[in-house]
Amino acid sequence: MRIRLITKLFIATIILCLFFLTIYSYTVSIDHKQSFSDDDIVLINKSTLNIIVILSSIFFFILLVTWRFDIKQMNDSAKKSYDLLQQENTKLSLIVKSRADELQQSKAELDSFCYSVSHDLQGPVARLDGFIQLLQSGCESIKDEETLENLSSVRKNIDNLSRLINSLLAYSRAGRMAPTLEPVNLSQIVSARVDYLLLTNPTIQVDWKISKDIIVDADFKMMVIVIEKLLNNAVKYSSTIDNACIEFSSTSIDEQLVYFIRDNGVGFNMKYADKLFGVFQRMHSDTHFDGVGIDLAIVKRLIQRHHGTIWAEAEADKGATFYFRLG
Repeated sequence: MRIRLITKLFIATIILCLFFLTIYSYTVSIDHKQSFSDDDIVLINKSTLNIIVILSSIFFFILLVTWRFDIKQMNDSAKKSYDLLQQENTKLSLIVKSRADELQQSKAELDSFCYSVSHDLQGPVARLDGFIQLLQSGCESIKDEETLENLSSVRKNIDNLSRLINSLLAYSRAGRMAPTLEPVNLSQIVSARVDYLLLTNPTIQVDWKISKDIIVDADFKMMVIVIEKLLNNAVKYSSTIDNACIEFSSTSIDEQLVYFIRDNGVGFNMKYADKLFGVFQRMHSDTHFDGVGIDLAIVKRLIQRHHGTIWAEAEADKGATFYFRLG
């Protein structure tokens, strides 16, 4: 700081010297022509000019030195700022990594807990159902209708509980599955699932539109589950309308290949679309459509295991389209 102040004062002094020398030279040339000979005036002007050139050279030299000094200070300051930024960036990266590791550990622990609870509850629930069946058999012999009705209600709730447990177990397993990539013909999986649906439920009246030979690199078993649950979902929510139509095909969105299953069923309000893939989230009452609200959450997990994404577009009473892409 002191060096820069001294430099500024020195430059100001040189500028003043140049100014006074110029004035002096001009004064001599004009006012003292009679006191000095022409040769003296020429000599004075030359001397003044030489002094001005020397002082100007010193002036520009000092400017150059000062400029280089300022550049060095700027470089040093920039380097310190860069080093400080790198240190803060390293600290931030470590914090983010630590939080991500904690989140991943918590997620793994939650999955493990969910799997353990679901698995361990299967046995007690099955035994409880067996005891209720024995009670029903005993009550049938004594024709106690009220007790039979109550026991039937209990068995229905046990069945719902069993389905919830099995769904949680399937959800947990979906998060544990490691995909083995291979060429998979999604069109063949869709066709096979449609044949199974028609075989097990001949009353299904649907106009099927299936594009041929849509092949992806994916895990075959996972894709079977994805297609199964998406088709079941489309069939379920198209079952209450006439002229039901379900389509499987692919398209390009944002220059990326996307696969979709579309139906013209009851659809849903897009206002609630963010809840669609949550666990135990339902768009419709279970009095109208059966289910526990976890199948789409399983589908999302399996798609994410392929580093892909899934989303839906729908309109109430006009059907829904489920899109997914694989990474």
